[in-house]
Amino acid sequence: MLANVTLVSVQQLKEDIGQQHKAVMNHLEGREALTSREAVLTSLWSRDFDRKQKHVFSQRKEGTGQWLLECAEFKSWLRGVSCQTLWCYGIPGGGKTVLTSIAVNHVSEATEGLNVAIAYIYCDYKDETTHSEFELLASIARQVASHYAQIPAAVIQFRDRNAEKKRNPTSDEWLALIEELSRPFTKTYIFIDALDECPEQNRDALLRYLKDLEDSALLFLTSRPIDFPVEFSQIHRVEIIASTSDIESYLATEIQSRSRLSRLITRDPSLEADIIKCIIANAAGMFLLAYLQVDALSKFNNVRQLRKAMSSLPSDLAGYYGDAINRIESQGEPDAYNVKRAISFIFCARRPLTVDELCHALAVEEEDTELDDDALPAHEILVGASAGLLRVDRKSQVIGLAHHTLQEYLELHPAALPPHPESDFAKACLTYLSFDVFATGPTRDGEALVRRLRKYQFLDYASHYWGYHLRSQSPELTVWAFTRRSILGLTKSPCHCPANGS
Repeated sequence: MLANVTLVSVQQLKEDIGQQHKAVMNHLEGREALTSREAVLTSLWSRDFDRKQKHVFSQRKEGTGQWLLECAEFKSWLRGVSCQTLWCYGIPGGGKTVLTSIAVNHVSEATEGLNVAIAYIYCDYKDETTHSEFELLASIARQVASHYAQIPAAVIQFRDRNAEKKRNPTSDEWLALIEELSRPFTKTYIFIDALDECPEQNRDALLRYLKDLEDSALLFLTSRPIDFPVEFSQIHRVEIIASTSDIESYLATEIQSRSRLSRLITRDPSLEADIIKCIIANAAGMFLLAYLQVDALSKFNNVRQLRKAMSSLPSDLAGYYGDAINRIESQGEPDAYNVKRAISFIFCARRPLTVDELCHALAVEEEDTELDDDALPAHEILVGASAGLLRVDRKSQVIGLAHHTLQEYLELHPAALPPHPESDFAKACLTYLSFDVFATGPTRDGEALVRRLRKYQFLDYASHYWGYHLRSQSPELTVWAFTRRSILGLTKSPCHCPANGS
């Protein structure tokens, strides 16, 4: 009897171990397949816009943007009935990017479980990877391919063929791949936001390729009013102007989140309605202007000052930016100098800067030979003193200008910046690279490089772009640069830069 019980227990144990082993192997195989899948997708294009989509969508206020989803043009486009391309155009700051995120989310939810592919792109004037038609077509191909349960053979062949020839695919080849990948789906939706932030030549090239996709996909495009180089056969146009109800909802939420405003409204309950009415009258259909105006009003600490400011709110972006610069300058030194220098560095930068990168750059003085931690500014103080012109993305910790229209304003009004901002930024790059700690040459291994980049946050940017900033400057600055010991070393040994393997 005991022997039988023991035999049964051993057999049960063997079965349990076998099942656990099978489960472990299935898990490992699944993880390996997932890794392989990601590697193939990354070979098409190394990044996606998921984080951008989630971030922008999180900025919307509940219930806003419904007017677009309910308009006849959008519904016709969504069904693919007599409309293959929906072009949403509007003035800067009108909320086009947030509306794009709302449309992407709506289509994703409406088509969940259906045989549909979705791809979306957010163009950015500061992100050069969104300026090239090659990069954007590659992103579309990757996103459509990601909707397959298994990576299709066409993608593997495409990757291997170009790897074997050691060349990058042409735009025509990317287009052919997108068309092939789109065929099995009943619908393929492609969203491209802010086309106007691409250089005109690249944008026109992209639009010509998108024209060829009309038979394969439904296109959702946003931009300022621009001339298209091609005529789309089935295009509907929707003008984007922030609705009064949307701005009102936004302002009601925003006012309550501002501690000073909410305290003043407690003293004067009529103030909230007056603020909303005043801003709507001045916002001219722009969410951006509404945001900037409520931010400006949130700085006052008594009702009289606030009501006085309400009577003189600028009614256009240029007027607001000029007023904001004046408010920054009126703070006196050192705040005015520090904030304007921070704005000028962001203005000059070739790519978005993180908070730490900017603070390290601002800490540099011309004769420094090492990083002085005591010179690092507190970014919260800079943002707080910027009159709403600087914003920080909490997730990515990127610090940037409030809107790309501020970049344009500063290009037209260089006096708003400190003198010679490009030269100042170039010197910051060169001085940083000439710190004594880098004179020993490249790091010996990857771990040492990671430690170096963590400690010296501006090193990655400076080593990639110092040449660009120096190239656009006077011969005198070039002579100054080549008196720096480690810059001489850079010209002899590219490995001095992490960008080139140090």
